[in-house]
Amino acid sequence: MRRRLLLGAWVVAACSSATTTGTPSGPAPAPSGGATPKPGAAASGLEVARLGTGDLRFQVSRHDSLTLQYPTGSQMQVLDRTAWVRLLLTSGDGVTIVLDSLRSPAGLPADSLRALDGLVWTGTLERGRVGTLRPSRRAPLGEQLALPLVTDLLPVLPATGARSGATWRDSTMNAQRVVGADLPMSITTEYRARDASGRRELEVLGASQLRAKGSSAQFGQAIDIEASGTRQRTWRLSPTGQLAGAEGSDSLTLSLDVPSVGQTVPATQLGRFTATRIPAAR
Repeated sequence: MRRRLLLGAWVVAACSSATTTGTPSGPAPAPSGGATPKPGAAASGLEVARLGTGDLRFQVSRHDSLTLQYPTGSQMQVLDRTAWVRLLLTSGDGVTIVLDSLRSPAGLPADSLRALDGLVWTGTLERGRVGTLRPSRRAPLGEQLALPLVTDLLPVLPATGARSGATWRDSTMNAQRVVGADLPMSITTEYRARDASGRRELEVLGASQLRAKGSSAQFGQAIDIEASGTRQRTWRLSPTGQLAGAEGSDSLTLSLDVPSVGQTVPATQLGRFTATRIPAAR
């Protein structure tokens, strides 16, 4: 019983912190492979040369669940939150993300969430991806809850641009938040582009393989973590490269080991998110 309570208490803290991606740990590598049409694919179709500049607003919602499997049963933790953000891209590859507000029904203090309103992150596009984002002020709760919502808003495009029928690959090693711990994660993503059905938009689909291994210390106990899984993403881009919307899901299989008490617990972490563009006020 003591072992279950120990790990259960740590999981409550971990899931209450965040269960999504963190910021890149270093310069992003350029996409590998050419953005070339698949054999037999039509050369015509919508083409996006690069991510488009603009000042856009989005509602971003995220749902995460963490389920631990004990010999006597399972335990689940759930975290939901919604953020309203501004995304500004400039012609000099500058990126500014403004958190207008963040709300969560997970029992987090409303005053703590409201204190994050107006938080700003700035950075640059580094060879096709959003690089390290710097906050306008120290805000640990914002780093844990809000930043993971916005770092995944944009796809990685190759230097030659993307057009319908093109495929390309990207591999990187980033610091990712997994059950409350920042772990080095290997991410390999296969991208493909296609014309959106019924809309003049280019859909960029990303299918990623994820692997991570590391450790965390909670409540004075070391916990070893291994994770592997998949990530699916779909981004919709306008002909000028502006983000029109995004959605996706994550699935991780984890092994959580507490050496001091000889306990190893398998777990599953699932997530899904949507980003909906808010029309500009007229």
